[in-house]
Amino acid sequence: VSIGRSGISTPQSYMDESIAEVAIWNVALSNAEVALLAKGFSPLLIKPESLVSYWPLVRDDDNDWIGGFDLTAFNTPTVSDHPPVIMHPVFV
Repeated sequence: VSIGRSGISTPQSYMDESIAEVAIWNVALSNAEVALLAKGFSPLLIKPESLVSYWPLVRDDDNDWIGGFDLTAFNTPTVSDHPPVIMHPVFV
């Protein structure tokens, strides 16, 4: 799985954007659940029983909080300000 890259590894295949809150579920999300994510709700609050991987990408934290899968950064990504996130107090 690649995050922020498409296809083969060329300079043109890497996006020049900011990414936050990468998550993978083992089920499809509804339109309403996707809308909650777009409003800033943490992936930890959306179908948590089906969440298999979650990388908050805060500062240089590339740890998977759920599944323990490694995330390796390539091409020295720039750390951006993280947008506000709505989280349950148990995760803060």
